[in-house]
Amino acid sequence: MARARTRTSTTPTSSPRRGQPRQAGLTLLELLLVLVIIGVLAATVLTAFPNVAGERSVQAEAQRLALAVELARGEALRRNELWGLAVHEAGYAFHRYAEDEWEPVQRRLLEPRQTEDGIALKVHTAVPTAVAEEFGDEEQWAESPDEPPPPTPDVAIHPGGETTPFSVTVAAKAGADPGPVWVVRSDGFARATAQPQGEDDLGPSPFRRRYR
Repeated sequence: MARARTRTSTTPTSSPRRGQPRQAGLTLLELLLVLVIIGVLAATVLTAFPNVAGERSVQAEAQRLALAVELARGEALRRNELWGLAVHEAGYAFHRYAEDEWEPVQRRLLEPRQTEDGIALKVHTAVPTAVAEEFGDEEQWAESPDEPPPPTPDVAIHPGGETTPFSVTVAAKAGADPGPVWVVRSDGFARATAQPQGEDDLGPSPFRRRYR
């Protein structure tokens, strides 16, 4: 009588073999160690380049001012109104001339602006007293000494689109770490531009378009 043959299974079991590498991955402690290393490296980079953040802030503040001037110029042109820009060390504000006095503009993106800590502004104009002599005589407030007169704009923005030729330097305040100086300028006809101090604005640029 023939005996039934039995086959021995050769299929390997699911138990791991000795020497088999474990699955790749990070434990919680390893992940924390990586985060600590990244933090140390980041601190080292910031120590080596202390002015990086300051440089970005100065550049951003200058570019923001240049864009705000163009936005105000467009509003003056659209509304057929006289607008102005008053600049002080810690910020700037736009005004519109209505009913024989300057009114601060509170529109979004054109409301009074305070610069970030450590950044100072300084304005230079070709005719520093022209706006005050024509539109901002402070003698009319002499009868109310308790109320300070509103600031007279340093830069006039006319309904036709032209402005008082001006430049505004944007830099770190005195006593702070020295850094780059940016300049926002316009010759009165060309659009306001923001550039590092010392760079010429002579090359082709879309900002060279003049208002007609």
